[in-house]
Amino acid sequence: MITAQTPMPPLHRIRRSALLTWGVAVACAALAGCDAVIPRVTPELVGYAQRRDPAADLPGMEVARTLYVNRCNSCHSLNDPRAYDEQEWHTWMRKMARKAKLTSTQEAAMLVFVLAARETPPEKAQ
Repeated sequence: MITAQTPMPPLHRIRRSALLTWGVAVACAALAGCDAVIPRVTPELVGYAQRRDPAADLPGMEVARTLYVNRCNSCHSLNDPRAYDEQEWHTWMRKMARKAKLTSTQEAAMLVFVLAARETPPEKAQ
């Protein structure tokens, strides 16, 4: 008869592990949801961006998208770029840029990105 038992891990380790697993699941769900609303940078999106800023390019729009996702999502959920008109985006970007501690260059790039993303047809948002 075997009487040796495997010791149970302390309760705080189980809770921490469960909390970590839950946190990872929530983060993955949030990121998956982000893709449904925030368009990926494509040559088509860059074309829309170049209508506003002829210097816009694919790498720059990738940086702007990353800034939008990371800086904005650090305080609140991400807004679908189509949720606001152009004037509203100008107003929101001006207000939020200070809170997000964006440089004027970052603010301008993010504004070009969201305005180009507004023009991307919803079926192109991935």
